[in-house]
Amino acid sequence: MIEFKPLLNDAAVKSAFGENAVAYVAADSDYEAARCVFSVEGMKTYIHELKAPCDDPLTVEGLVRSALTYAANRDSFTAYVAAQAVSESCAQVLISLKFELEGDYYTVDIPDVFIGGCCSNCNK
Repeated sequence: MIEFKPLLNDAAVKSAFGENAVAYVAADSDYEAARCVFSVEGMKTYIHELKAPCDDPLTVEGLVRSALTYAANRDSFTAYVAAQAVSESCAQVLISLKFELEGDYYTVDIPDVFIGGCCSNCNK
């Protein structure tokens, strides 16, 4: 069973992405199906890394929703993802969650992600 969980005090993540960085992982026992590293800076959330070796869109979507819930609970309003930081399959998930490509970044107002159904694939 896949579990979405934060790695709040991961030294490698903090070393690579800064002291405010948090990693969320989608894991099944010891297998890491996907990872999202982000930081919340005031009303902005920056997703630094979104990797999904499993390439399962529902797992990626759940992981992004988990990370954005964490951010929203800390008063963040807008999320940014560098377009070069995500694969094409992850970019498609972001687009299904209402992210829009603006210049070099995918952006979304976090509340917009949660308007509507429970999963983007269910609304089609």
